[in-house]
Amino acid sequence: MIGFREHEPQNGMRVWRNDSGDLLTLHVRSIGGSFGGSEEETRNLARGVAERAQAGLVEAGRSDDGTRAWLIYKKRNPMGSYYTGMLFDFSLFLDRIWTTIAGQRDSRGVREAMVTQELLAAGELTLDDFDTKFSGDPYDPSYAGVDRKLLRTLSDDARYDARFPDHPLTKVRAVLQALPGAFDPMA
Repeated sequence: MIGFREHEPQNGMRVWRNDSGDLLTLHVRSIGGSFGGSEEETRNLARGVAERAQAGLVEAGRSDDGTRAWLIYKKRNPMGSYYTGMLFDFSLFLDRIWTTIAGQRDSRGVREAMVTQELLAAGELTLDDFDTKFSGDPYDPSYAGVDRKLLRTLSDDARYDARFPDHPLTKVRAVLQALPGAFDPMA
């Protein structure tokens, strides 16, 4: 991975970091399996992974044959939000689990503020519907398993990534797309 340097393995995982402090790990285990039988089951499993991390699901998907799946979730810390992306690559004998984490370090909330301003100006969002429309589970509007502030926001949409290349969500998506065995989660 360009820009990442490998460090000493930790807990049986290979570990890389870049100059921004972003993390990439690879855990290989000899189980073999798949990630859900349908897109809905995959989303439910991904939501469960996010919940266990006390985080909100941003997006999830899988390959048609179920041998690869990916998810991104968002968590908050005192510095702002950080995003975790996971790519599960299953084979008959080995499972490879790639994990990447990137967090906000400066200019917190710029993406959210700029996109919100644009949506308000375009009439796609109003102050009256902001609380109910700006954030929520990407696949189940009735979901309330974690704090709504952790859930996907309208500004988390991939269409904004090119405008915010240094945003941690953009960086996590880019790493997931560059991983061996990856597929395009935006397709």
